[in-house]
Amino acid sequence: MNAALLTVLVLVVGGNTALGIAPCQRTAPNNAYNSFLRKHVLQGSFDTRRKSEWERYLTNLNLCDRPRQSFVRSTDQEHFVQICNGNGKLQNDNLCTSTSRVWLYDLRLRRNSQSCTVTHLRAHYKYVTVACDKVDNFCRPVHFESSQDHKPSSTAQTCGAITDHWFQF
Repeated sequence: MNAALLTVLVLVVGGNTALGIAPCQRTAPNNAYNSFLRKHVLQGSFDTRRKSEWERYLTNLNLCDRPRQSFVRSTDQEHFVQICNGNGKLQNDNLCTSTSRVWLYDLRLRRNSQSCTVTHLRAHYKYVTVACDKVDNFCRPVHFESSQDHKPSSTAQTCGAITDHWFQF
């Protein structure tokens, strides 16, 4: 009975955050952030203006499984983290959009039997939307949702570490 009452209390007091549909909730596996980095932050240096270099990079890291890819330079990795921790605006659920633009490489691919072919390559400044979850007790990006030209609404709620509404006894 006490456990059921506590669960109801947590859901009522916590609202959506107790259900894990808000940023920075404990919903992601511990490797989600590292997987995100591998898929969206450049792990080495190469001539990013050359399609053949991109094709080699994507093939070597086994990243040819998605027809659209988006990457930032390794020096911009912290920008993704900051979106989830005060420099992003809440869109819905756990999706947060950056309040400043980031240099983004957008690629479109066609998968071949042994490699992938880059059919479109564009580098530009964009606002980005990522999913933010708590991983190892830190609010981290775990999914790249989209990029866009427009800045998020200044009236939207700021994304940041929302505290869990769990009670310790």
